[in-house]
Amino acid sequence: MQRKFVICVDDSTSNQQDTLTQYFQDNDSISYWHWFSDLWLITDDDKNWTNVTLRDKVKKLLPKANIMVIQMDGENTWSGFGNIKMFEWLDETWGK
Repeated sequence: MQRKFVICVDDSTSNQQDTLTQYFQDNDSISYWHWFSDLWLITDDDKNWTNVTLRDKVKKLLPKANIMVIQMDGENTWSGFGNIKMFEWLDETWGK
């Protein structure tokens, strides 16, 4: 079973968002969703990450940002409204 995380970064710049997103793109063990500017949903199939290790990595990449990482355990339900394309990853990956 994969681990799931919610990462929130307060008032990050677009360059900071790009830095963090690029890190997730370059990391093969992570799948991510990033349709809201300061929010990332992460899945870790290899169970390499914890909320603490993700927090520390984000802190290293964005040293002046306020950061919160929540590990999701148990049933992971969600509801949203917006462009249907933005929810494809949630249907295909987050709901597994």
